[in-house]
Amino acid sequence: MRIHRRQHRVRLMVGEYEIVGNLHVPPGTPLDTQVLSRRQNFVAVTDAYVQSMEAFVFERAAPVVLVNAGQVAQLRDMLTVH
Repeated sequence: MRIHRRQHRVRLMVGEYEIVGNLHVPPGTPLDTQVLSRRQNFVAVTDAYVQSMEAFVFERAAPVVLVNAGQVAQLRDMLTVH
């Protein structure tokens, strides 16, 4: 059985990394770092772009990135895709 999930284009800050991509969450789930970490250990971010914010430049694009929800320091909704 497939569960409908709403896509949100988000920007996540995880340690020294910024991740921009589509976060898939059940409808009605608030985009809040504490709510995410309580609901699941890892969240999938699709169509992702990852870059390091430190002096060493690291940039990668990936179809899917798994993110440890407990390590997300900041989450910003950029666009909601229905």
